[in-house]
Amino acid sequence: MKDKIIGIDFETVVSRNYRTITQHGNNTEIPRKGIQDFLQELKSAGNKIVIYSSEHSRYAKARKEWLNFYKIPYDELVCGVEKFDVYVGNEAVSFNGDWKETLNELIKNDRYTNK
Repeated sequence: MKDKIIGIDFETVVSRNYRTITQHGNNTEIPRKGIQDFLQELKSAGNKIVIYSSEHSRYAKARKEWLNFYKIPYDELVCGVEKFDVYVGNEAVSFNGDWKETLNELIKNDRYTNK
């Protein structure tokens, strides 16, 4: 099975108040609970994790610093339009706050590499 590129939405899945991070590079805004473990499980299975942001690329540096500060595992940060094998956000595989349910949905629909 081909390894998957899984896109994770920054605004709706990773952060809870992305505007604070976007505008100020604010490390006091904490990520959603469980995101680190969820992404690590995807990476450990051989998937490439790309965090996608629809915001302007001028905020990329602040976002990378924030992701690294909170030790959020990812392979790439993309600002703008990108094609993914799977997209977790407000489209495709939806995220409702339950990491286990989201992972099960990925597996059920063969959108997950499991080596």
